Amino acid sequence: MKAVVHSKLQGKDIISNTSSKKTAQSKVLVSPGSLSAYVRMRKSSTAENEPQTITENVSIRKGHLFDDVGGIGIVNEPFSDQEPQTLPVTLKKKRTRGPSLCKDIHDRTLDNRLPIILNELCQPIGPDKATLDKFSRFLGSLARDSNLAPLNEINWTHIRDKDKIWEYVKKKFIIAEEGKTYVLESIGALWRTHKSRVKKKYYYNSTSQDTNGENKSIPDSHLKDLLKYWDLEEVQMISEKRKAASQSQKNRHTMGPVAFARKRHELKLVDGKQPSLELMYTETHKRTSGRKYKTP
Repeated sequence: MKAVVHSKLQGKDIISNTSSKKTAQSKVLVSPGSLSAYVRMRKSSTAENEPQTITENVSIRKGHLFDDVGGIGIVNEPFSDQEPQTLPVTLKKKRTRGPSLCKDIHDRTLDNRLPIILNELCQPIGPDKATLDKFSRFLGSLARDSNLAPLNEINWTHIRDKDKIWEYVKKKFIIAEEGKTYVLESIGALWRTHKSRVKKKYYYNSTSQDTNGENKSIPDSHLKDLLKYWDLEEVQMISEKRKAASQSQKNRHTMGPVAFARKRHELKLVDGKQPSLELMYTETHKRTSGRKYKTP
């Protein structure tokens, strides 16, 4: 009788252990700071707390991402996500050029790198416009690289391979170590711009959500994480606040992708003096008669 009972208990133990193993195997690990981890945390939370504020190292007060520090290669667009305008059905979608892949730069070896000259604030200002334009486009291509800078992270601070990104930059350009902070901040700003454009294309435009294969710059799993994250109520509230703050800015600069640091350097070459704030504002907010500018 004891043997029978012991056998049954052993059977129960075996079943219990098997069940616990299956339960352990069913758990999917996610990295801290990822969108999956955040969405899972919000779903599991039952307490009625105030929405958490999700911050990114971006100053909304400025008219654009690098209004004062001379950001590299950032078009003057509102930081917050904006819904695209609805076009008539009869109009055909204009075929536009895709993002720059910078294949010629990525194919460079250590022997044919181009130099980048920094100013006293460690911002790129030379050696010439053509090189800076290439450098700017190159940084944009890194911000769109889903392996180096995946979009399924809450913000840029959670990107773990920043040192790897910097080492790769130095393999393609000759740049002093002092430029690391500025370069990574610039890539971070371009990364946020890229995420904003992805949201405009795949979240606000429902017809694009299943057409990621057309120009697959972002993995399907990352896109699914983003769509779930953007569906959260607190995330939508933050987006609306940022949109309102961006639309309240009326007098935007007209520099386009030209860095303020480069413009400041060009003005300094005229008379050998640092341009005043008044002159910088005048030069960076000029408007050509008859030309249309983007408005909030």
